[in-house]
Amino acid sequence: ARGMEVRAARARAAAFEEMDINKDGVVDMNELKRGLSEFGLAPEDEEALVASIMERFDDNGNGLLEVEEFVSGQIKMMAETKEDARREAKKAEEAAARAAEAAARQRAKDAKLPFMTKVRKFFEKDDDDDSTGGGGGGGGGYPSLVPSLVPIPVYVEPDRGPPGPPI
Repeated sequence: ARGMEVRAARARAAAFEEMDINKDGVVDMNELKRGLSEFGLAPEDEEALVASIMERFDDNGNGLLEVEEFVSGQIKMMAETKEDARREAKKAEEAAARAAEAAARQRAKDAKLPFMTKVRKFFEKDDDDDSTGGGGGGGGGYPSLVPSLVPIPVYVEPDRGPPGPPI
């Protein structure tokens, strides 16, 4: 772990050296702006971001970044980013726990419903899908459990009339 920290500090110092265009040992606003734009910073964001970085990293307030300020500023920024990520992860976990609790409460509530209410809720879900073809004549938007009344064809023999009641 210690070796990684040393390599990270060297990489930050190397980034500082790249930004220090005139090699005077400090990075001014123009050098910082140029260095950040090389990292693909959008032009409309540059001015505000450069000013913010300079304000946050420039510990002695001279308007210039020395290598120590640059490295420690990056370390602070990384720590803040980690903390922000932890806070966001905690919020997401809490929201997931609340959703799971709400779902469990709803399942417990549903388990107490009378049978016909469960049946009605089942068909309401189907009706919302519109997979039942518009309710099927069940009334109230629920699909019918039996087919609609349709005349059933009856075979009638010629000259005998319709069949009578069974004998």
